[in-house]
Amino acid sequence: MDAVRQPDSFTNVMERWLENQDERRDARYRFSSSFSKQSFYDTDRLVGAANMFDILPDSAVPPTVELTEELRNAKEQCRTIFKSLEKCIERESILNALGRIGKSSLKQKIRHRVKYITDVVGEDFPDLIIVTDEAVNCRNHYVHGTKGRFDYSLNSDVTFFFTDNRYATLATVTKSGSNRVIPASN
Repeated sequence: MDAVRQPDSFTNVMERWLENQDERRDARYRFSSSFSKQSFYDTDRLVGAANMFDILPDSAVPPTVELTEELRNAKEQCRTIFKSLEKCIERESILNALGRIGKSSLKQKIRHRVKYITDVVGEDFPDLIIVTDEAVNCRNHYVHGTKGRFDYSLNSDVTFFFTDNRYATLATVTKSGSNRVIPASN
């Protein structure tokens, strides 16, 4: 965005930015502190880039996802079964996982934010969801030890790409009236 050539758009974005600064402070801090590393890339930066979406407030991402009745019933049946078991780490882990069912996952939150971009420039980036999903897979590998679709350590350049993709997604998605991306030029 060009503040000189598009002063009205720039003013609109800045007003919207300031309106929701308090509730988005944590995610924006995560963004700016990691972004300041510029061309220094490591796995912690990738993890931080993905995690900033996890700490966005409910007003920025859908906090829940709709479950079918069948899934709601299965969740409750499982909860009942596991609640009746003796307390142990595995039991608590399953109960925690059951508690997350119906809440937006990291991929769902990022997809929600990416939609603002693809609604405007989707034909220019038809595979953006594939890239962001794979970036979450890469993050999950480094956070949870989840097996990747390929060896991330042998392809470190793709980790850099995933990291930059995260920053571009969060930085590009600005709230301007109807939550639309404002093109840098017409």
